[in-house]
Amino acid sequence: MGGSVGGACPDGVTRDAALGHVRAATELLDGESYHLDGDGRVIAVNERALDTLGRREASVVGEQLSAFLGDGDGRRLRDALADESRGEETLRVTMEAASGDVERDLRVVGVAGGEASETAGAVVVGESVESTATQCGGERGRDVTLAKYETIAETIDDGIYVVDAEDRYTMVNDAFASMTGYDRETLLGSHASRVVTEDTIEEGRALRESMADDETANATLETTIEVADGEEIPVEATFATISTGEGEERVGVVRDISQRLEQRRKVEESERRYRTLVEHFPNGAVAMFDEDLRYTAAGGQLLDEAGVDPADRVGMRVTDLYPPDVVEAVEEHFYKALNGEASTFEVTYAGHDMFDQVLPVRDADGNVTSGMLVVQDVTERREYQRDLERRARQQAVVAELGQTALETDDLDALMADAAHAVADVLDTDYCKVLDLDEESRELLLRQGVGWDDGIVQEAAVDADENSQAGYTLLSEEPVVVDDLDAETRFDGPDLLVDHDVTSGVSTIIGSVDDPWGILGTHDTDAQEFTEEDVNFVQSVANVLANAIERERYNAELETLVDELEESNHRLEQFAYAASHDLQEPLRMVSSYLSLIESRYEDELDEDGEEFLAFAVDGAERMREMIDALLRYSRVETRGDAFEPVDLDGVFADVRADLGMRIEESDADVTAETLPRVEGDEDQLRQVFQNLLDNALEYNDDAPTVRVSSRREGEMWRLAVRDDGIGIDPERADSVFEVFQRLHTRDEHEGTGIGLALCQRIVERHGGEITVDSTPGEGSTFEFTLPAAGAEVADE
Repeated sequence: MGGSVGGACPDGVTRDAALGHVRAATELLDGESYHLDGDGRVIAVNERALDTLGRREASVVGEQLSAFLGDGDGRRLRDALADESRGEETLRVTMEAASGDVERDLRVVGVAGGEASETAGAVVVGESVESTATQCGGERGRDVTLAKYETIAETIDDGIYVVDAEDRYTMVNDAFASMTGYDRETLLGSHASRVVTEDTIEEGRALRESMADDETANATLETTIEVADGEEIPVEATFATISTGEGEERVGVVRDISQRLEQRRKVEESERRYRTLVEHFPNGAVAMFDEDLRYTAAGGQLLDEAGVDPADRVGMRVTDLYPPDVVEAVEEHFYKALNGEASTFEVTYAGHDMFDQVLPVRDADGNVTSGMLVVQDVTERREYQRDLERRARQQAVVAELGQTALETDDLDALMADAAHAVADVLDTDYCKVLDLDEESRELLLRQGVGWDDGIVQEAAVDADENSQAGYTLLSEEPVVVDDLDAETRFDGPDLLVDHDVTSGVSTIIGSVDDPWGILGTHDTDAQEFTEEDVNFVQSVANVLANAIERERYNAELETLVDELEESNHRLEQFAYAASHDLQEPLRMVSSYLSLIESRYEDELDEDGEEFLAFAVDGAERMREMIDALLRYSRVETRGDAFEPVDLDGVFADVRADLGMRIEESDADVTAETLPRVEGDEDQLRQVFQNLLDNALEYNDDAPTVRVSSRREGEMWRLAVRDDGIGIDPERADSVFEVFQRLHTRDEHEGTGIGLALCQRIVERHGGEITVDSTPGEGSTFEFTLPAAGAEVADE
C-alpha cells in the first residue's frame, strides 16, 4: 500500500490483515454507533445513527436502545448485551425510525469502559441489511469489503492509525497525517512517541491489559498529541486490539476534541455562572417558574437583603405571594414567557422600583419547559433619573423665563408665567408673587396661580413675622415649611390658612438690602422640598429681580435719553443761533477793519500795521470757526434724505476740488473702485473732503494717499491711508472732539472741527469712524457706511 490505506496491500501485510485494520477502525466510529451504559441506555450516539432513526440527539440519549426496536428484537438485544461470552453475532432487527420501520443489522462490538466508568457498557454498531453483501465471501468478497472500508477510512474526518506490538505505525489515513502535520512516509515505521508522550503510551498499554482482563473489545482515552510544529492539541483516542496473521496489532481512531472541550468549558462556565447568578444575583433576584406560575427555584441578594429565605419562595404561586395590583402587572408577562416570548416591565413593590425580565427556558429540542424571572431593584437609579429629569426641567424653565424676560416689557405677564411654571414643575397647588409696599409694610398678591377667584391683585399679607412671606424678609434667606399647622416660627397668614396650605417654600425677589417682594409656592399636602427645589425657586426669583431691575433701568434710561435729546436739541438750537447771531457783529468788525486799513494805512506805523493784520486774521479765523460750527450743528437738521450714492463720483469731485493742492504738494492720491452706498451725497463729499485735505496737510514730503473699501455684511468699510506725520496713539480718540487741535496754527492751519464733523456725519449714516496711526509713518482713517439698498434709519 506504500503507506496508503487504499490500493494494493503493503509489503508484509496480507489482504486479510489490511481488511481487519480498516474494519476494526471503522467499526469504532463510522457505522451507526450507539454507546450504551451498563443498563442499556444510550449515552452517546453518532450522526449516522441519528439519521437512521430520524431523531434529535436529545430524544435518543437517555433512552433504552431496545425502546427503538420491536418487542421481540428488543429482548434479543437485551439478551445479547447480557451475554458476557457474546461474540460478533449479527442481529437483524426492525428499528422504529421517525419516518417508519427500517431493517438493520446490529452487532455488539465491545465494552466501552471499566466498571467504575460513567461510560461503562457496550458499543453497538448497526448497518443496513444491504451492506451485508460483504458476506459473499472469497477473494472477490474480501476485495469488495476492503475497498468499502478503505473508502470509509479515507473520507472520514477522524484520524485512523495501526501500530504493531512495538508501537510503530504500520498504517495511517490522510486525516491522521493531516492532524499530526507529518506526511505518511514519515509516520510509517516511526514510533508512536513521535506524536504522543511516553505517559500516554503507558496509559494505552494499561488499558489494553484491562481490556484483556475484562474481555473488552475497545477502549477510549482523552490525551494530547504533539504535532509537527510543536503545538499540542487535545484528542480522543478510541482503539481496539486485533489479531492478524502478522500478530497482534492495535487499531485506533483519533478525533480532535478542541471544539468539544471548548464547548464543554463554556457549558461548565455557563452553569457555574448561572448557579452563582441565582445564588448571588447582585441588586436583584432570579427565579424559575412552571406552567402553574409556581416558583421552582429562587435566589439572589435582593431576597437576602429583604430577609427572605429563597426556600420559602419555592413551591409558591405568584398569586399567593403578591398583592392583586402586582399580580395583574406580572401575570401576563409570565404567560408570555411560557408561550415562548421574552418581555420586560417595571413594577413597584414594597416601595421599591423593580425592573423585571421574563424569559422562556427551552430544552434541547427548543421546547419551552419553564420560565425565568430576573428582577433588579432600580429604585436608586429611577430616583436619580427622576432627580436629573426634574433638575433638567427646572433649568429649562429658568432659561425659558430668562429669555422671556429679555424679550418682553410686560412685567405682570412674566410674573404670571413664572408662577405657573414653578407650580407646574414642583407639582404644587399654589404659587404667588408678592409686591412689597414699603410705606404700608404689606405684600400685595401681584400675580399667582391656584388662588380663589378675585384674590390676585387684591389680597395682601403683612410684611412682618406674622406671615411666612414676612418672616422670609426678616430671615433674609429662603424659608421651607413642612407643616404649617405645626409651624412655630411665625403665624400662618389668612391667605395660606384659608387655602388649606400645609407645606411650601418662599424666597426674596431682589437683594436682601433692597427687596422687591417674595416668590412663594405652596401645597395642601405635606411635600418635601429638596435643596435643588429651593435653588430652583430662588433662580426664578432672580430672573424676576433682574427683569424688575431692568424695567427700572430702562425707565430711567428712557427718561435720561429724553432729557439728553432735549438737551441736544437745545444745544443745536443754541449753536445755530449763537453762530448765526455772531455773523452780524463779525461782519461789522471785519468791515470796520477793512475801512481802517483802506483809509489809514499810510498813517499807521509798523506796529499799527502788525496790530491791524492780527485783528483781520482773527476776524477771518472767527468767521471760519462760525461757519464750521454752523455746518456741525446742521448735520442732523439740514441734511438731505438718504439715497444711493456712487462713491467713485464723490471721490472724483473731491479730488478735482483739491487738484491745485495735490499738484502743489506733488501728491499721489488714488482710489480703488469704490462702492455705491446709501446716504447724503453732500455730507459724504464733506467727509472725503476733510480726510483728504488732512492727508495733504499733515505731511512733510510728497504725500501718498490711498482710498480702498471692503464689504462687511450690510455695511461697507472705507479706508483712507496716508504716509504723513501720524498721530500719537494716546491722543487718537481726542482728534474727533470739537475744536480739538494737535498742532498750532503756525504749524498747520485748520479749525479743529473737521474730524468731529466727519464723525457726526458717519454716525448719522449708522456707521463709525476710527483712526489707526503710527507717528512718523502715517495714519489710516476707517469709517463704515450702509450698502446701497440697506435699510438705515436717518438719525
